Amino acid sequence: MNFFRLLFVTLIFLSNTALADIINVSPTDIIKNASNEIVNERQFLQDLSSKVEALLANKKNIEAIELAKASALKAPQSVKIQFFYVSLLAFLENKQQALQQLQTLKKRFPNNGKAFFMSSVLQWQEGKSELAIADMVKATALSPQELKYWLMLSQMNHDGEGHGLNVHKGSLQALLSAERYHESNTDLLYRIAATYDEESKSAQALTYYAKVLALMPGHNDANIASAINTLKIDSNADVSIWQKSAQSEAYRLYIKGVKSFYQGDYQQALETLHGIQNELTNNGHFDYYLAKVKLALDKNSEAVNFANSAISKGVFPSEQNELIKLIAASKAATITFPMHKIDHKGVGESIGRIDIIELSKGIVIKPVLSGLAPGGHGFHVHQEGTCDNVVVDGENVAGGMAKGHYMGHQHHGSPAGDLPNIVFDKQLIADVAFFAPQLTLNEIKGRSFMIHALATKDANLRIACGVAK
Repeated sequence: MNFFRLLFVTLIFLSNTALADIINVSPTDIIKNASNEIVNERQFLQDLSSKVEALLANKKNIEAIELAKASALKAPQSVKIQFFYVSLLAFLENKQQALQQLQTLKKRFPNNGKAFFMSSVLQWQEGKSELAIADMVKATALSPQELKYWLMLSQMNHDGEGHGLNVHKGSLQALLSAERYHESNTDLLYRIAATYDEESKSAQALTYYAKVLALMPGHNDANIASAINTLKIDSNADVSIWQKSAQSEAYRLYIKGVKSFYQGDYQQALETLHGIQNELTNNGHFDYYLAKVKLALDKNSEAVNFANSAISKGVFPSEQNELIKLIAASKAATITFPMHKIDHKGVGESIGRIDIIELSKGIVIKPVLSGLAPGGHGFHVHQEGTCDNVVVDGENVAGGMAKGHYMGHQHHGSPAGDLPNIVFDKQLIADVAFFAPQLTLNEIKGRSFMIHALATKDANLRIACGVAK
């Protein structure tokens, strides 16, 4: 593979495809340039590629871009050459220039899905999720046969909607739309099934796992998922069909162990699952069941270890919620933030504390609070580790010294310090622990937790604050 082809393979984040799929979009090699002269497009592109490759090899990036730009101007109607130029811009991190060029291409080639696809991915990388999704919707409409467009649209909706229960409407709709054009694609069908699984919709998940198994009977993950969802519905169900069909002996034993768990034979479940533990080291769902079995056998510390492992590897939201409750109830706080009411007079009475439990990936935030108004309140990590007031236009602003939200990195389109609303019940108590996968212990040290009066994202009135001991 030559250097320039390597560039485009590296650029796979843009198109999830090979070089040929980016540039081979014209039905003929013969085109007319800007001077209305006949040009062999393929030869033109090969020459351009060689020259750009040589410039990049000598670290002459600006010259390479200028050459590609000049070539694009010479052949304004060549889709291949236009995409060559814009792909080079994106690869060299000139994203704004690439986006500007793509705006031109979308107008010049309004029926070309690739322009909208590439624009969408770049917009997403720039944090412009609404524009990105709009462009990807257009790409799927123009090129419905392109499975990667549907998959990217699904992922964008998934990330934008979050990872809680019943929040994947847009993501699922994209996958179901793709099925119309790719009804025999096992990867797509499995994604649909897994999305229903994330939503805890076992019946719908089973329907799509069955479609996967009709095409690929030995599919290990579809077999175990079918058995588990069936046992969730009926713990005494016969799951032997999936146990026999699984291609791997480890997965056949996995199904046996899970069945023992659902039937209450925890010791048998433990022995069976332990026997295949070394063969399923990257499976978060497997660790979830080990955590559940250990808990049922009163081996709490071991259960917590497997819960931590399962969360770090990835599990479904319902499973994660169970594991977070287990960890919050059993594991001591790594660090504590005493929380106090704040107002224009300064820091006031205590309302309890927020315990932080460090995990292999992310942290558990466990509020032990009382005394604020019932309902949801905005809740964030703020930049500075102080709850002191500041004076603005002659007035004290509660908690102003903490500055704004901790920005960190983007997490599903929001700063790392943005957290779910904290909810106080009718007894004015907040004690429901939750998981913050985007934060680490080191990130929150030296910062503050802030509670706002309102639940809106931009609520400014700060009513409670805490800094770590």
